[in-house]
Amino acid sequence: MAVDEKILSEESERVSPTTLFGGNVATVLSSPRISPPPATLEEARHAPGRAEKIEELTRRIEAQGIKYVFFQQVSVTGRVMGKGVVSSFFSQVAEKGYQLVYGATANLFTDRYGNYIGFGPEESELAAVADLDTFAVLPWDPRVARVYCDCYDTETGELLDADPRQNLKKVAHEFETELGYQFLIGIEPEMMWLKKPVAGEKNSSSISVRSRRKS
Repeated sequence: MAVDEKILSEESERVSPTTLFGGNVATVLSSPRISPPPATLEEARHAPGRAEKIEELTRRIEAQGIKYVFFQQVSVTGRVMGKGVVSSFFSQVAEKGYQLVYGATANLFTDRYGNYIGFGPEESELAAVADLDTFAVLPWDPRVARVYCDCYDTETGELLDADPRQNLKKVAHEFETELGYQFLIGIEPEMMWLKKPVAGEKNSSSISVRSRRKS
């Protein structure tokens, strides 16, 4: 059965607003319009204000005692992949990006014959450049931060067409520009709450929780 609104409200009050990962509804509604990713690898590396932003984040990392930073990219199936570095290497990787085999966009899966799906082993590597605005500390482990990246073709220097995240950014930007609406993206979490069995009881109960959308 759907959980009561009162229960959800009581549960939400137990979580401090400072631990919300990504903010809340007010944060989303006040967010700026979605900008497309830089068109080329060089533009991404030398975007105006990027060097200053890297310095700012480096100082934050040192001040908050962050030990590791996970540079992330998203595969075509939504799987988060990437490379983790010790915090002392953050500025270096943030400036130049990191390289990874093209097949990472297809989860490095192989077919029944052992051939990589999407890209072969002879392909050159992609270059992933951090989108610094997505930098965030993990609320469940303050020693670790993460930042999402846009992927580029190392041979042409252009955006990698197999990168779903930058494709979404381009589509969302075109949507907002052409129609004048704001494109808001979210998730619909689902979970099961299980009641721990008590000695003497025959059955344990569970509550299915789904987010409710209002029109």
